[in-house]
Amino acid sequence: MEGFVFCAVNNTEKIDSRIFEAWMKILSRVNKSVLWLSQTLSPSIKINLREAAKERGINGDRLIFAKRVADKAIHLSRHKLAGLFLDTTTLNASTTALDALWAGLPVLTVRGGRFASRIATSHLHAIGLEDMVSESLTEYEERAVHLAMQPDELGDIRQRLSENRETHPLFQIQRFCATFEKCLEGIHKNHPK
Repeated sequence: MEGFVFCAVNNTEKIDSRIFEAWMKILSRVNKSVLWLSQTLSPSIKINLREAAKERGINGDRLIFAKRVADKAIHLSRHKLAGLFLDTTTLNASTTALDALWAGLPVLTVRGGRFASRIATSHLHAIGLEDMVSESLTEYEERAVHLAMQPDELGDIRQRLSENRETHPLFQIQRFCATFEKCLEGIHKNHPK
């Protein structure tokens, strides 16, 4: 397949004008790239997003809408078709980012100032991919374009993600449970009777 697939399958209500503008700048700089979005129940949203892309000089057909699937295994396997997950900024991906990371798809985000805009930053920190957290929207755009054009570097990030999945805290549920149990035991032990 020729071209590059950016994935942004967050719920469409998380897309604001700032992030959409950034995505269109990225698409304009990466030839033969597409943006894979989540299918919306409202046909008008799909039409409006494609029209907004056209207004920014991007062919609306470069926005690809993926139908939702009930089977989680199929959902996760589709992530392998994308090159890079582009996070939203005002409301970050949460479960969606976890799905991408679990499936081996690198996530790129911008560090936010509120809980809702720092979720993906926390995920990336917990999987050892702090270099995938941008400090500004401009840095985010540059990093996305750079990675799309540097397949070897992106491949190295995918390899690190694969290795870190087994060693870093993000997906270490048993370790989390054991630590949490120790905390609860400590609280109980130190609680005045």
